[in-house]
Amino acid sequence: MRVSTIILMLGLIVLAVSCAQIAPLDGGAKDSYPPVVNQAKVFPPNFSTNFQANGISIEFDDYIKLDQSITISINPGLNSEPKYRVKGKRLFIELNNELEENTTYSINFGDAIQDITEGNVLKNFKYVFSTGTFIDSLEYRGTVYSANSGLPLEGALVGLYSGLSEDQVVNSPPNYIGISNGAGWFNIENIKDGTYHIIALTDENNNYQYDNHSEGIGFLDERIEINKPDSNASMVDLFAFYPTPEVLAVESKNGFKNGAARITFNRPVEVDAFRFLEPDSVQMSIWNDRRDTLFLMSTGKMKSIQLALKQNDGKIDTVRIPFSKKQPKFKLSSIPNQFDYREDLTLSFSNIVADFMSEDIDLVEDSTRLPIQIKIKERAPNQLNISCHLKPNTSYKLKLDSASIIDIAGRSIEETSTSFSTYKEDYFGYLSMNIITNSQSNLFLELLDEKGNSKRISDSFYGAEAISFDDLKPGKYLARLVFDNNYNNVWDTGNYQERIQPERVLQYGKVIEIRSNWNLNEDWEIDKFK
Repeated sequence: MRVSTIILMLGLIVLAVSCAQIAPLDGGAKDSYPPVVNQAKVFPPNFSTNFQANGISIEFDDYIKLDQSITISINPGLNSEPKYRVKGKRLFIELNNELEENTTYSINFGDAIQDITEGNVLKNFKYVFSTGTFIDSLEYRGTVYSANSGLPLEGALVGLYSGLSEDQVVNSPPNYIGISNGAGWFNIENIKDGTYHIIALTDENNNYQYDNHSEGIGFLDERIEINKPDSNASMVDLFAFYPTPEVLAVESKNGFKNGAARITFNRPVEVDAFRFLEPDSVQMSIWNDRRDTLFLMSTGKMKSIQLALKQNDGKIDTVRIPFSKKQPKFKLSSIPNQFDYREDLTLSFSNIVADFMSEDIDLVEDSTRLPIQIKIKERAPNQLNISCHLKPNTSYKLKLDSASIIDIAGRSIEETSTSFSTYKEDYFGYLSMNIITNSQSNLFLELLDEKGNSKRISDSFYGAEAISFDDLKPGKYLARLVFDNNYNNVWDTGNYQERIQPERVLQYGKVIEIRSNWNLNEDWEIDKFK
């Protein structure tokens, strides 16, 4: 073969290969459509009756993935969960249970089915079948709220329980399940007519059961009758609450090598529920206002101290607090940059304050040293209150000489200087909330910041009342109204075992914006929310 012929053939081969190469497509619209079920390739067909199959095959128009971290619910519940397997465009469901006769089952996939490329979600796809001759069509709807905030609760598991006592339902999986959405709303479909208990659970560990005190629960006092096809007549509000822990326990403990300790409990501690096993070894002990945090200082060089906690059933638990951590440096930990000139100045320190020398603590305006009064806060021994006649819209300087403040370990603070200022006289705003109601319930009104932290609480009142809050910092606030059934001016949680509902809370429907030197008036008609 001639050399020219060989070269010509090689050139043709290279040209053919280059023409055969496929270049990636540039641009194009992003796929934003969820997978679509190919109904012709669903076996057995959706909404089948006289169902006898052991498995189900569902084909989609796109390659899919199944996110099994998202709850996939089956109603009524089965003894063991179905097995789900994805292959290409197909979803296979293996049923590992004997199905009940004449029963409608529904498998709700929520947001678990997605296309494999963009993750587009096929929302709330359901596969429904019946082992009998018809599909049950009853529904039950409602809304789940956080009892404490009065706001809708997302992701709560709502269960319907048939044929069980009130005590049995919390330890058993529900017959029917619904999940509340972002508006707290749930809808349970394809229910068999009957009488049910209904319970809402936060179900943090996804075991479909109530784990007492570690999970929120909401319930109705009476069973419900589901026998009407019109689900709009079946609306219910459930208020999920976390109960007060039944078992008294230490939530956190910090014991330091110098014998100081800070201990936090999971609930307020009653006087007769606590004692030191070695009381002579305690030099000082102080509770905070809620009696859920204890500050203490031991005598001598002890390695640990023991506490005895008395439970509700009389049982005594012993807790050991080791003094093993390195003591943090004693210093001024916080002081407000600005505050109300009519209030005391509060200084927070990194440890319990044992003593102070007033003559070595200077509060200065310009170059003038001001007379001050100082005291250790009774229920917060790591804080000092400084009282002084201050002026609005004025800058001050605070100087702490070395050794001016001594902590309980005998350590002196290093020389520290800091500055702060007071608000203008017209800095604050005012709110008048006119509560309009025919109710004669005992109520109190609470203001919270946008993070839900309590800022102000009114005195108790009955029925319609105009509630005023003076001297509010400018900013955005939330308001809630509490039906204070036991007249203690505190919101009280519920108890499922004793069938006690939490105190009712109503959330004001909008954010309240307070401005400086401004009086805001708001009307709140609460009867239409009850």
